[in-house]
Amino acid sequence: MPPRFQHTAYAARRTVQSSIVGRHEGLDECGVVLTYPTTFAGELRSVELTGEAFFEVEKDAKKPFRVKAAQTTVDVLGTSFNVMAYQDEKSVDATLVHGAVIVRGNSGEKRLQPGEQASVVGTGTVQVSEVDVEEVLAWKNGLFIFEDADLRSVMRQLARWYDVEIEYQGAPSDMKLNGAVYRNYSLSQVLTVLKATGLQFRIEGRKLIIIT
Repeated sequence: MPPRFQHTAYAARRTVQSSIVGRHEGLDECGVVLTYPTTFAGELRSVELTGEAFFEVEKDAKKPFRVKAAQTTVDVLGTSFNVMAYQDEKSVDATLVHGAVIVRGNSGEKRLQPGEQASVVGTGTVQVSEVDVEEVLAWKNGLFIFEDADLRSVMRQLARWYDVEIEYQGAPSDMKLNGAVYRNYSLSQVLTVLKATGLQFRIEGRKLIIIT
């Protein structure tokens, strides 16, 4: 009999904690879908993710844990790590907090050390860099943290969280934004903080217009 699967879909503006046999995760509830079997059979614990989640995996050498996100797989025995796999982002990003993971794309694989992030782009190439783990996990702690963050990357986060449409007026901008605010702030409060770094905008209903 084929395994039965549980599909957990999230769209609301909140962060939740959940658990599946041998694993705990935090989910950023913005268009997140986590798919997993009702029972892990065989030699592998495997889940599929769209969106972003933080995983803490209990070590089991006889039954490794795997996260599939688009064309990316993250294999682990026991560790804690974050995976971001939103469809509107250019890459799938896996960030290691503790332990060790292997991140695979269509064009190769990389083994991560704590504090490193693997980004798998559309071609399947795996690129590794050192990151600020606190900034990566800010969503899990109820925060937005932006440190020299790309303007469009920030706007994609705000669009998902506040369910707004983003429109740009003017020439493309390489503006970098800085700030730290709670995710339970209103959109206007978040924008007020970012305005101090030079952001210009106006709001029309559910549309946020960025003036560059």
